Amino acid sequence: MIISTKRWACFISVALLLTAPVNLSAQHEVGVKLHTINFMGDFGGGGGLGTVFLKDVNVEATTMGFSFEHKRHFAKVLSWKNGIGAFSIHSNDQYTRNPFRNERDLSMKGSLLELTTGLEVDIFPMLYCVKQSSVTPYFGISAGAAMSNVGVLQNTHNEEKWELEQEYLTERTRQIAPIFPMYIGIKAKFGPSWVFSSELNYRQIIGDNLDGYVRQQGDTYFSLSVGIAYAICSPAFSPIRCPRF
Repeated sequence: MIISTKRWACFISVALLLTAPVNLSAQHEVGVKLHTINFMGDFGGGGGLGTVFLKDVNVEATTMGFSFEHKRHFAKVLSWKNGIGAFSIHSNDQYTRNPFRNERDLSMKGSLLELTTGLEVDIFPMLYCVKQSSVTPYFGISAGAAMSNVGVLQNTHNEEKWELEQEYLTERTRQIAPIFPMYIGIKAKFGPSWVFSSELNYRQIIGDNLDGYVRQQGDTYFSLSVGIAYAICSPAFSPIRCPRF
């Protein structure tokens, strides 16, 4: 017996609906985040040589930035996130308790652009595109690249000291390095589509050149952010009407 085209379409449609682990009513999300940034590397820091995470944070070196994000929800708790961020960065040996860096008395200031992509996991499923509020913690890991454009200066001019530091300065003001962001946060949905979030994001950098100076420690930076996003809701699928056999 030859099965009609309509019946084949019915079989295929039912199979896709039964096997696809996708929330079809909310496939995409776009949003923006506002960040406070702390860059840690060869300048400033705590009493050691730097980059020991919170121990080496200089509050005075906190700067600002923003990012745009797109998420593709492909399962109940899984999303693929792409992001682009632009930040100002700053660090200064005058902020440190380390005697060598304080005596060196250099500072760094500039901008940083990052591109990232990776997986995000919600602890609890978010009910998008329905008039029901929900809250969930989440975490994620990404990979990408960061490009900095910085300048290194002496706080107090000393020609002899500056000549000694020349061998540690990078040749170009623009530098690129691979980064691996890891983050945790909490987000809440109000109404069918609006999502608000707060996040702590730590970037592990491969290399020591983003701050324009290569000598002691690898660079790293982290941010605290708040964000708002909008879930784009696609039309619900209409019921499948299969022909009788």
